[in-house]
Formats: sequence, structure tokens, C-alpha cells
Amino acid sequence: MATFSLLLVFFSVAGVLLYNTSEYFRGQLMFAFEGFFNYFNKGEFTTGSTEVLQTMWRWPEDDKTWIIGSGRYGGFVYSTDIGYCRLILYSGLIGFVTFASSFVYYAYYFARKYPRYFWLFLFYLAMTFIVWLKVSTDILMIYVFFFWFTAEESDHINGIFPEATAELCE
Repeated sequence: MATFSLLLVFFSVAGVLLYNTSEYFRGQLMFAFEGFFNYFNKGEFTTGSTEVLQTMWRWPEDDKTWIIGSGRYGGFVYSTDIGYCRLILYSGLIGFVTFASSFVYYAYYFARKYPRYFWLFLFYLAMTFIVWLKVSTDILMIYVFFFWFTAEESDHINGIFPEATAELCE
């Protein structure tokens, strides 16, 4: 806690100094904490991206796109940043359910493997579906670390790649 407190004080002082002396840093800080700056300056917690996000709800217009998606992933093709809309437009309900089910399975698998961290994995699952309201970001990288940690314990992986696993474990 002492190290954390010292680092907190150091970075707070550095942040205040840079905010007051660097136009670039001030702009980046105001962008990063836009909601808080708007709250203290205007009295309401709003962000520009949240305001724009309200106009971005785009859903498929035909049955085929609803079921299997369009497969058009390039650029900002649908003019939407909403994660659920993008996932369904790109890969349909079949792809969306498959993708979402994989995250449910990961949370279930690791909660069973490490029962003392049940709430952590439940939080990761909730975070996945909450973040998708804004953008369909890939939260799989969080689970990748847990797969990596359990790979050394797994006899199944050791049985498939005994030489490679032995080299990695040394």
C-alpha cells in the first residue's frame, strides 16, 4: 500500500503539472476524462461519443443478414460502433450466439477449475456483455492468460506436444 500511495501521489503531481504546462497533455486528459470534465464544468455527465452512439443503432434489413450476417467487416461499413449491432450485422444471430456462447463457456470452465475465483469469472462475463454495448471489443485476451496458466497443468496438452511442452516448462 505504501508503494501504491507513493506512486499515486507522484503521478497525481506529474499529471497536474503536465495539465497546466502542456497543451497536448491537457487535450489528451480532457478526452480521456471527458465525462468528468463535463460534469464539473456543465453539471451533467455526458460524453461526445455517448451522444453520437445514440444515433448509431443499425439492425439488419433482411432475414439473411439477421441469420448469417453479411460478412462485410471492412472499415466503418455500417456506420455503427455499437458492439451488438456490429456483431449481428457481420455474422448474424448464428455467429453472435456462437461467439457469445464461447465467453459463457470460458467463464463457466474457469469458474469450475478455480472455484475460489468464481466471482472474478462472473465479473469477466458481465464485463464482456456490458462492453459490447459500446464496441464489440475482443475480451478474449483476458481468458488467454488463464488458458496459458492452465496449459502447463494439462496432461492433454502434454500428451499431444511432449517435446514442445517440456522445452517451455524448462
